[in-house]
Amino acid sequence: MDTGLKDKTVLITASSMGIGKAVAELFAEEGCRVAISSRAKENLLSTAAELKEKYNVEPFWSVCDLNKQKDIENTFSAVTSQFGNIDILVNNCGGPVPGLFQQLEEEDWNNAYEQVLLSTVRFSKLVLPG
Repeated sequence: MDTGLKDKTVLITASSMGIGKAVAELFAEEGCRVAISSRAKENLLSTAAELKEKYNVEPFWSVCDLNKQKDIENTFSAVTSQFGNIDILVNNCGGPVPGLFQQLEEEDWNNAYEQVLLSTVRFSKLVLPG
């Protein structure tokens, strides 16, 4: 389906596998300039190669730990240096540590807050002005 997104720049976070990777594939299929990120460089390289082979696009990739503001800033800077403004941001993450309420430590809650909420806020604040 042609959604009119051809040549738009999209950044998908946590996109080297799972839902994020599937989203990256859909945008690549539409002819978007795709930027992917993940903590795992090996997975990023594999996903980038798959996107290039399947959709004939040259995805940009960046190692990014969503719990680290500096990684978020570096990823944003790298993507905008490569492609210019980001037209579409997909805030995705792998999810916090699972467990029962009484089993989770305060550090687990802090990491979940950083990963799920603050990464979305941090990326959105950077992307929205563009």
